[in-house]
Amino acid sequence: MMYKNEFAKNFHGHPVPQELLLLLEFDNHAEDYYAEGFELALLDEQWMLNSYSEDERFLKAVFEFAQADGTGSTYAIWQKSSNEDLSHSPVLIFGSEGGFHVVADNLPEFFRLLALDAEPMVDWERVSYYKDESDPPSTQAPAFRAWLLKHFNLQPAGSAEEIIQPAQEKHGDAFKNWIAQFYNG
Repeated sequence: MMYKNEFAKNFHGHPVPQELLLLLEFDNHAEDYYAEGFELALLDEQWMLNSYSEDERFLKAVFEFAQADGTGSTYAIWQKSSNEDLSHSPVLIFGSEGGFHVVADNLPEFFRLLALDAEPMVDWERVSYYKDESDPPSTQAPAFRAWLLKHFNLQPAGSAEEIIQPAQEKHGDAFKNWIAQFYNG
């Protein structure tokens, strides 16, 4: 169980988005996984982000909040401008083996992606989500889908691309241009 004040350390004095506080409450009561590879985490040291850049401007605009898979990839929120509400900011993935991508326009859309219950695969070119039909669903996946419907009146995405493609069209070029000033890999 992670407490709200612990989780808030990920946001370095910024208000934690209400959507994530609701997810934290759900997470604290879930008895098992609800999305393949996903786990809310205390990442206030920004260890993954530091591997891309130690520039303070970068570290103050990107807020890691969860493990994305079992290998160390992480999810983060990108605050495009200093006055932007994190609840409306794009969600990113940073791959443990390299690569970073916009995966959702905002947190509710990200939750629709999570509800697919599929683990991300990240490389420099793209991010994709895959779950073999023979793989059993995460134990708490049905409860998470019910939570998504109750709190946001949203259904799971029909496919990962349904969420990723519009988010990348809206934010992808701006993110690549912005991060290029900090990381030139």
